[in-house]
Amino acid sequence: MKTDNAHDNPPRATMTVLPRIRAGAKYGGVIGIALVAVGVARAAIAVLLGMDLGINPGRDVVALLVYVAAFTLAGAVSGGLWPLRRTWPGAIVVGYLAGFIVCAACGLIVMELVQSRDRGAYVSMVEIMTAIFGTVAVIMVHESGKDGPSRQRPNER
Repeated sequence: MKTDNAHDNPPRATMTVLPRIRAGAKYGGVIGIALVAVGVARAAIAVLLGMDLGINPGRDVVALLVYVAAFTLAGAVSGGLWPLRRTWPGAIVVGYLAGFIVCAACGLIVMELVQSRDRGAYVSMVEIMTAIFGTVAVIMVHESGKDGPSRQRPNER
């Protein structure tokens, strides 16, 4: 049912897949950069407090790039699959896939930091992190797809 109310027919509801992928990648990248900024601020505070962080600029820059790239990729995949979020099975696919992408990259970063090549430890770490963060992502993704009174402006109820 088409209405004159812009709120009832948001532009992103009619977006084709490529613009959704681009938008998802942009938002994912912004989230990754914001989280890196938080980490850099925490590291700066630690250094100011006299802690030795064992910073290796080459390794650490690569790790930060991988981190932001993972969020960008997860955002792009989520954007492409965004219409699926309205159902629980679709939200599960979108949320856990995005969670897995980010957690797999984080697992690689951690394994590199501790100089480990233990594949079993990597798989276990990614499984546990994906179970936790993927579940949060599933809930957030599904909640964003709900239509109803909670998504309407107060004067439209």
